[in-house]
Amino acid sequence: MVFHNISKPKKLPWNRGFDNYLGIMGAGHHYYEHQLFGTMDYWWNGVKHNSDLYSTDEFTKEAVNVLDSRQEDPDRKPFFMYMAYNAPHHPYQYPDQELKIT
Repeated sequence: MVFHNISKPKKLPWNRGFDNYLGIMGAGHHYYEHQLFGTMDYWWNGVKHNSDLYSTDEFTKEAVNVLDSRQEDPDRKPFFMYMAYNAPHHPYQYPDQELKIT
């Protein structure tokens, strides 16, 4: 998820009612190293998160985990999940296995 409000702490997702947040704060980052201009920009609930996973895959994996865990919860209540992938942002990177040029 992309959240472009890093300069205003009161606008950060964990200060705006989101129970959980995994994503970046800037407008683009390296999809594997999770850096923006040489600085780590990958966050999980307000803490910088280190991962070597391709960010789009990790966002999806964690969203599926949330949905799966809700299926197991007998006291399920309505919830809101917002997914905003960083794919439209530079740099344009993708897993090597996805590129098949013929």
